[in-house]
Amino acid sequence: MLHIAQVHQLDPAAGQMTFILFWTRGRGNCTAAHITVNGYLALAGRTGRFGELSDPCYCGDDGVWTDLWPSAEPPAHCRV
Repeated sequence: MLHIAQVHQLDPAAGQMTFILFWTRGRGNCTAAHITVNGYLALAGRTGRFGELSDPCYCGDDGVWTDLWPSAEPPAHCRV
């Protein structure tokens, strides 16, 4: 994992990478390095072509967009 972190300039301590433990029939317990969403956001931010994430907005059947969804029912639309 440290080699992958160095190659991609990611920080496992910041939650940009993690190990996943899984089981296979032929080899038993195995581990694999996994780049998390935070890692992909860090990689995308270095390209210079990634804007930024905005907070989600929700819309009901009435077509009015709001930052907080007040109902227990799911919204009709959502955008980020």
